[in-house]
Amino acid sequence: MIIKSFTAESASAALKTVRKEMGGDAIVLKTRQLTDRLGGPRVEITACLENPTVGQASVLSTPDASQTGRPALLEDSVRSAPPMEPADTGSTEAGIYQRLDELDRKFDRLVSAERPFASGVGTPEAVRIICDRLYDADLPEEFVSSVLGPVLSQGGAEDNIEDRVRNALVEHLSSLMTPAVSFQPGDRVAFIGPAGSGKSSVMGKLAARLVIQEKRKVSLVSLDDRKLGAYDELCGYAEVLGATVAESVDSGGKVEPVSDAIQLIDTPGLAADEEGRRELAGRLDQSDPGYRFAVFSSLMRSSDALAMATLMEPLAPTHIAMTMLDLTDRIGSALAVAGATGWKIALVSDSPGGIGDLKTPDPDRVARTLLRMEVGLE
Repeated sequence: MIIKSFTAESASAALKTVRKEMGGDAIVLKTRQLTDRLGGPRVEITACLENPTVGQASVLSTPDASQTGRPALLEDSVRSAPPMEPADTGSTEAGIYQRLDELDRKFDRLVSAERPFASGVGTPEAVRIICDRLYDADLPEEFVSSVLGPVLSQGGAEDNIEDRVRNALVEHLSSLMTPAVSFQPGDRVAFIGPAGSGKSSVMGKLAARLVIQEKRKVSLVSLDDRKLGAYDELCGYAEVLGATVAESVDSGGKVEPVSDAIQLIDTPGLAADEEGRRELAGRLDQSDPGYRFAVFSSLMRSSDALAMATLMEPLAPTHIAMTMLDLTDRIGSALAVAGATGWKIALVSDSPGGIGDLKTPDPDRVARTLLRMEVGLE
């Protein structure tokens, strides 16, 4: 198996390079925000090719900055790993995602720290299985300890352990989630997060729900002056939904209020430099949104999500929106951020792009998903 990182100006550009160099069987392991020597934003995607051909192995094992779609300002991370057993999943799209998930979990076990609850001497097998499931969901050690510690301290660890852990999980998850948020005319809702996290998609899905299901009037606003075509993308959403678009926003980010509409505000990808983040914070304060959704991709590891949350703190998020759950059931990153920051998980997206509805996470269904008692979130 070959693992290699590709960096470009955007997530989509990096993914195109991954597909070009590694082919359609490439599996994305990790994404992260970077910056070049000039301070420009970059997105790095680490991908793996499970069974490369001889030609692919020869080419991909040779570092070449030109293959990453960027100037030679950063070095690619290239390394080989022992071959892993391929899952017998066929060549269907579902099979590809299942294989990706299995490889991701195996890779995670290789790089994760020791798991105390799972590795302790004398730990009952039932507890080990549950621990593995929680760790496989990329839940941080503090989360697992806070849930399992009280359960195991009660004794009788093997008696109905799965139900007892599920009840403890539901109680803990309830403190990290919030019922459906209700928006009213005059409300302003902003979406913030790193490039490629799904901010525009979440905004589009929320706009569709407000206009089509709730019969609300919606006005779309863009503060994104970095992404080419951001305003055109907003106009496309508005045309389809019959919403309006703010024609002008002053340089400070001030948005004229619309008393009879709910204003949804898109923002640029979170800047890698502190000055850029400070500027965005000022523009958000000028537009004064009552709701600020921090958008996290479920493909981001918990440790990276927590680091990103630290960068977001000056932007004063109020809630969390979790995206890309159609690609994985590993929701540890959002739960880790919610536990560390107090921001409640309010919106969940488990369908690609602008397709499908936003959902409100249900603690019981999430607990069953984590324990693999039931699949999917509603």
